[in-house]
Amino acid sequence: MLTVLLDPMQVTDLGRIASHYYVTHHTIATYNEHLKPTMGDIELLRLFALSDEFKYIIVREEEKLELAKLIDRVPIPVKEALDEPTAKINILLQVSCVFVSLLTSYTAQSRVQADAGQLWLCFYEKSVTSVYSVQ
Repeated sequence: MLTVLLDPMQVTDLGRIASHYYVTHHTIATYNEHLKPTMGDIELLRLFALSDEFKYIIVREEEKLELAKLIDRVPIPVKEALDEPTAKINILLQVSCVFVSLLTSYTAQSRVQADAGQLWLCFYEKSVTSVYSVQ
């Protein structure tokens, strides 16, 4: 008979947050690495756009014109180039907050809208449980 001694498993705050909000371990690791208490709106939206849940969103050629029109109309400036998926995610997130529907980016927009609530709650809980939170 083979006896295997296993270390007891420990639940971590990051693992609990990731499983509670159904985010990948890559996303929660990215948040853990980059989330700082002094981040502004621009940096938070950039970090949000780096979420692993959006890794398959790409910028298509036919969307660039529409994204170029929207980049000047969003309330928080987007610093990335329009060719970058993070810029598209950032724009779609801000546009979805004002309930505008885009025809060419409909699938990506619905994906961002669907994941945004969970990811923002995850962001919030990560911030509250981090060492930066006020006790």
